[in-house]
Amino acid sequence: MARVELLDADTAPLTAQQYFAGGDPGPIVAALATVPEMLGPTLGFVGAALGAGSIGVRAKEFAILRTSALQGCNYCIHAHTTVALDVGLTPTEVHGLRGERPIAEAFPAPKDQSLIAWIDALAGATGAIGDDVWTTAREHWEEHDLVEISVTVGEPFLLPWLPDAVLEMVRHLPLVLLNNGTLFVGDRLERAAKLAHPDIALQISLDSHLPDLNDMARGPDNFAKVVESVPRLIARGVRVRIATTTAGALDSPLLDPLKELVASLGVLPEDHLVRPIVRRGRADELGLGVQAVARDIPSELCITADGAFWGSFGPTVRNGRLDTDLLLTRTILPLSVPANALLAAVGGMPEGTDASLGIR
Repeated sequence: MARVELLDADTAPLTAQQYFAGGDPGPIVAALATVPEMLGPTLGFVGAALGAGSIGVRAKEFAILRTSALQGCNYCIHAHTTVALDVGLTPTEVHGLRGERPIAEAFPAPKDQSLIAWIDALAGATGAIGDDVWTTAREHWEEHDLVEISVTVGEPFLLPWLPDAVLEMVRHLPLVLLNNGTLFVGDRLERAAKLAHPDIALQISLDSHLPDLNDMARGPDNFAKVVESVPRLIARGVRVRIATTTAGALDSPLLDPLKELVASLGVLPEDHLVRPIVRRGRADELGLGVQAVARDIPSELCITADGAFWGSFGPTVRNGRLDTDLLLTRTILPLSVPANALLAAVGGMPEGTDASLGIR
């Protein structure tokens, strides 16, 4: 089932009509046509990076879902669990990639195990990948296979050029970079030190002072990695914000141990945000959180691969579909386009209840 509306020759924008002239162009083009200015430039990349390639879509979903689980990205886990099942992974394999059952049990084949070990080493790398991992992977996979699968593994700070790109962006707008805080070791930690800038903050989630409880929502070992990374970043002058999402009262004494922990990491009180669950995406499916519309949510321009949104609560997924009610524009570059779209949306909007809801 398509997760976005698949356009056809009758509904495609004028600038995308050429791709439908010969009949049905397939689901990728039909989906991308919803953003016609991006259709042409991205087709080549999408075809190479997300197509079967030499390694196949099953192996590529290994990389996406396993990396999502290792880095505690609930958004990615939720979305790619569905995709993984759609491309033929079994429920047992999905549970294994998500860290919910042993890899050896879910994947008895040595070839599969070697690829997952490669992904694990890459997604949680602290430097060069170990010789043992490389040797085992090469017993089953060609070099070009490993290069292809490596392109699929991603989190913002896996991109070595990201700090330089952020520094360029902050010349135009203050910036909060959402990340999971699990990769700040070795060279990546030193690259992140470039982000010691008064208009840059890294926002990392931490939901409980109890590791097991936090990791239920954020992924295996997320707590330990965050607690280790935050003081290192602060010691290098990087501003860190901790975001805590709670289903309880925002002033509950039950949060005091977490507040003490966050303070002990060196995070300033004003940089520890405690906010309620907002009933969007998966929370809406489960009936959790407070109801909020755009005027109730702070207008902080949020840039994602899916486009520019009203705020960080915007790019949520509900029943496998991206929520688009807080989408401003699919065009994210140049930054003037989403920035002006946000300003236009703000103009004339009535006062909201973000302060009383505790979202601000």
